[in-house]
Amino acid sequence: MTQNDGDGWISVSSRREAGRGRAGSRGRGGGRGAGSGRGEQRSGSADTASSSQRRGGGQPRSPGGLHPAQLTGYIKGSSSVEELGRLVQQHGSSMNYIHVSAAYCSLAKLSGSSAAKQALADQLLVELLQPLLPQCGERACANVMHAMARMQHCPPGMLSGVLGRLLAQLHAAAPQHLANVIWALATLGSSSPSAAVEAAVAQHSNAVSSLLGRFISSDILPAAIPQHLANVMWALATLGSNSSSAAVGAAVEQHTDAISSLLGRFITRDILPTAKPQELANTLWALATLGSSSSSAAVGAAVKQHADAISRLLGRFISSDILSASKPQDLANVIWALATLGSSSSSAAVEAAVAQHSNAVSRLLARFTSRDILPAAKPQELANTLWALATLGSSSSSAAVEVAVSQHPDAISSLLARFISRDILPAAVPQALANTLWALATLGSSSSSAAVTAAVAQHADAISRLLGRFISRDMLPTAKPQNLANTLWALAVLSEAGLIAQQSQLRQQNALSRHNHMRQLLGAASQAAPSMTPQGVANSIWAASRLRISSDAFAAAMQQAAAQQVKAMIPQDLANTALGAAGLAWGGSAGLVAAMVQEAARRVQGQGAAGSGFTHQGLANLCASATLARLPASEQPLQQVQALCDALAQHWDGPLHGSGLASQDMCQLLQLHMWLQASSQQQLPSLLPQQQLQQCEAAWRQLQAEGKSSDMARQVGRAELRQASELLGLQLPITDTERA
Repeated sequence: MTQNDGDGWISVSSRREAGRGRAGSRGRGGGRGAGSGRGEQRSGSADTASSSQRRGGGQPRSPGGLHPAQLTGYIKGSSSVEELGRLVQQHGSSMNYIHVSAAYCSLAKLSGSSAAKQALADQLLVELLQPLLPQCGERACANVMHAMARMQHCPPGMLSGVLGRLLAQLHAAAPQHLANVIWALATLGSSSPSAAVEAAVAQHSNAVSSLLGRFISSDILPAAIPQHLANVMWALATLGSNSSSAAVGAAVEQHTDAISSLLGRFITRDILPTAKPQELANTLWALATLGSSSSSAAVGAAVKQHADAISRLLGRFISSDILSASKPQDLANVIWALATLGSSSSSAAVEAAVAQHSNAVSRLLARFTSRDILPAAKPQELANTLWALATLGSSSSSAAVEVAVSQHPDAISSLLARFISRDILPAAVPQALANTLWALATLGSSSSSAAVTAAVAQHADAISRLLGRFISRDMLPTAKPQNLANTLWALAVLSEAGLIAQQSQLRQQNALSRHNHMRQLLGAASQAAPSMTPQGVANSIWAASRLRISSDAFAAAMQQAAAQQVKAMIPQDLANTALGAAGLAWGGSAGLVAAMVQEAARRVQGQGAAGSGFTHQGLANLCASATLARLPASEQPLQQVQALCDALAQHWDGPLHGSGLASQDMCQLLQLHMWLQASSQQQLPSLLPQQQLQQCEAAWRQLQAEGKSSDMARQVGRAELRQASELLGLQLPITDTERA
């Protein structure tokens, strides 16, 4: 995959609840890891000269006395940018389109001065090739497009010119030409540092449709080899998930039949056994990406229909001959695909296909941590593998898969130790660091395996090193909003799990907010707030409340961002934002909490509790936030809170999303009931039926007997809780742990 948000990094957020942190749920781990790289692409061979040109029969020699075929040979044999530049300088006036395209493709493979390479690339395309475009054959056009993508070089007008010329000869294009061009469009459109280049690609959505349609035609598809199929699948996934153009995304959506056609061809008896590790890995990566990040329900449905193909691809990859020939990137892509397909698919068939290969986790990990693979792994591959293991171990619907992950604490230790080594850590980009911190937090807090948790705890020093690298001068300014939100979330979860060293000292007297690392992280998050997704905003606010850190700039930026995105928030975002804001007690937090409660009530009343997507925990947390923010017991807030309580009362024992009401949830509801009654000037109707209130009281007494107390109880205050208890005649035990 490419080195931006398709660099391996597709920033589409995981939508699961990451555990049951009380006095509110934890935020979700915000970002997916991502497939580790784009498919290796063989350039289509350049158009060759005719037989008479090769012999020089009757063909004019160049000014240097070379026959055309000789000149082509010298061009392809150039070993440096300077040598190629001298050939172009000496023979440019006599070059035909074959020479120019061969020179441009050769340049793409050469290393050298970026300025000299850029100048020569401009000369070849703009000065020499543009006048020859009407003569260019389809192979030369495809080769030039491929080289443009490799060099990220796209002079104004040249993409349209070369692509237009190829489309005029579409009927003559071979499978490799078509695959190269589709790959090139995906690469230019997703990884170019130039907005102008991405815009140029976005203008050619019709070309994407034409190329895809031609590739899956009856005379082209049967002639495609595994590499062509894998590259087109990769391009489909990249165009569909990374494109900033709605038109390009729509063009991909219109060709859901292409997914079926490509997969159908890939798993045939003459193709699947000949596929190389990278081709299998890239195809699995593409299916996972299409199934999880596409905004099109049709594309997601098309992927889910092919559970059998996914199973066959995975089974082939973990076979002995393929696994032994795989590289770190291949292994990381497959582990990532396993995690993504297993956690984000709503298809029971796809999840079952992944679960059937629970032994794949062990085989893939054993290969990845072997002596010849682990030292060669890049930062992104290590980070993505850790992300995938955390995802598989915490959110997989397959108990067998979770068990398989829990059996490999040594592999987790090896991966982490390698990531923080001297040659890897300095080379890691912000997303690799954020994903690794997210993985550590998830593995350390939600794993059912004590051995896995212990493996994470043994590397507490790694957390400080990762954070130190993340906030370094060359890293923090380049971190994307999601990287910042995920890092805050991870630190909050690690802190709650006791996995951050010297946690107690850091929390005393809000010392953590004065910690240099955290101060810089908060500052960066404040600046990034306007660009954060709803999930990123919610996770940042929730994390700050759990870490008990804030600043005026952070409060202002996050409150504004949350208020602007309330309609776009999913249920968990609403609950986490409300609970976080209430816990931080900002100046305007009561208004923000009221907005979240109001939106939640609107959805529950309009769609019903089950249809709105809220969990028991989410509704309970929204009720808790109303207590913490001390919302008045006036008519409108009371009606909205009552709507949330009614939804819980109707589904007290399920079914709602999630695992039902826990004791802490019931305590939060009881505290809301007591707070509203105590703060009202008149007796209010009970928020819950008497039987359910009694269950809440029993849960309270049980937690008190166990010596447990929620953060919310501490913040509401012992005196107020006693007053409310006496007023209602509950005679609840209010211990000294309930302090304001």
